[in-house]
Amino acid sequence: ADPSPPPPTAESTATWLDADSPEHPPESSSREVQNIPLGLGALLLGVAAVVFAALATSSMDALGRLGILLLATVLMLLAPPVLARRGLTSTAETIAAVGLLLLPLAGYALWAVDRVGSGAVPGAVFAAGVFAATAGTALGYARWSGLRAPRFAT
Repeated sequence: ADPSPPPPTAESTATWLDADSPEHPPESSSREVQNIPLGLGALLLGVAAVVFAALATSSMDALGRLGILLLATVLMLLAPPVLARRGLTSTAETIAAVGLLLLPLAGYALWAVDRVGSGAVPGAVFAAGVFAATAGTALGYARWSGLRAPRFAT
């Protein structure tokens, strides 16, 4: 009744896999691994923008909210071409997508300001105009910047 395990044999010895071996390719590339947190960061920025536009600024007047959203939108849309020229294409695409997400939110803030005759225009018509303006802006932005994300936003 010996409690010690039997000695290992040649068949039961563990072998380590070589990560650089061509017969065992990596499961994902380093580019894919970098894009996962980048995409999650963009998702969090988008959620934060929606929360800002809808809930967090309830104590702020609509004109102040519109100004902040327009400033954030312009900054988010000016940064990607600079980033793309520096070789940070994935970051540029992500920031461009978030910037284009802010356009309809700025349209919502514009509706809340009630300075554009929103009482005379039904909400559905105003929303259609905002989304058409967003699509047109995304199309022009895609041609100007050379990025791919704005084409999908269009």
